[in-house]
Amino acid sequence: MRNSIYESTSERLYVIIPAAGQGRRMGGTSNKQLIPVGGIPVLARTLLAFEAFRAAQQEYGPLAVHCIVVASEEASDDIRKICEDYKITFVENIVTGGVTRQDSVWNGICALSALACPPKADDIVFIHDGARCFVDQSTLRHCLYGAETYGVCTAAVPVKDTIKQTDPADKQRVASTLDRSALYAVQTPQAFQYSLLYQSYSAAQKEKRAATDDTSLAEAIGLPVYLVEGSYANIKITTPEDLPAADRLQNFHRNA
Repeated sequence: MRNSIYESTSERLYVIIPAAGQGRRMGGTSNKQLIPVGGIPVLARTLLAFEAFRAAQQEYGPLAVHCIVVASEEASDDIRKICEDYKITFVENIVTGGVTRQDSVWNGICALSALACPPKADDIVFIHDGARCFVDQSTLRHCLYGAETYGVCTAAVPVKDTIKQTDPADKQRVASTLDRSALYAVQTPQAFQYSLLYQSYSAAQKEKRAATDDTSLAEAIGLPVYLVEGSYANIKITTPEDLPAADRLQNFHRNA
């Protein structure tokens, strides 16, 4: 994994933001993307991070961001209002999510071809969870450079805890202790050249293959996948226990 800061010459960046989760693990029925953190909805924070990234990249040349948000039908109006309230202009479509996150991302991929400016084969597409609202500029730069260089990459951080694997027949019994030095926790963005993203997902649709993250679908068809430097602050807001950590992070960013 490289540690340097990358500069990009990409002129177009496509972003798919899965935001269709109903927040069942959050203990409610409302969309977790709309929960306020420090008075700002989670999804708004995520979109503002990409707005800041677009502005920062102008130093290296024009960067046009084309974004599709994948959400439930009932959340669409709220997301449009977020875009209006926070002056987010690069969200070009809001499409309905599927039964699973993978289904939702596929809906977003299919919607890319309907944009006024659809992606070319070597354009970069980010898939970024709407609930990861503290993604930083460095992680975004690393992912953009990584996708341009390698074709497929994902943000990741070294695992801090010791990880034990259990016996499949007895989940209480330890089968082995894994080598922590070789383990990484995968985050988003997961970044692809468009042709490789479409190839990975269309093969999964055809083979009815499921995976818990996007780059696993690329691995399944033999594409090399690379890790780039993420951030431990790039947390995914999933359960009520994540909210205090999110409040601390937003206070840190506000006072930094």
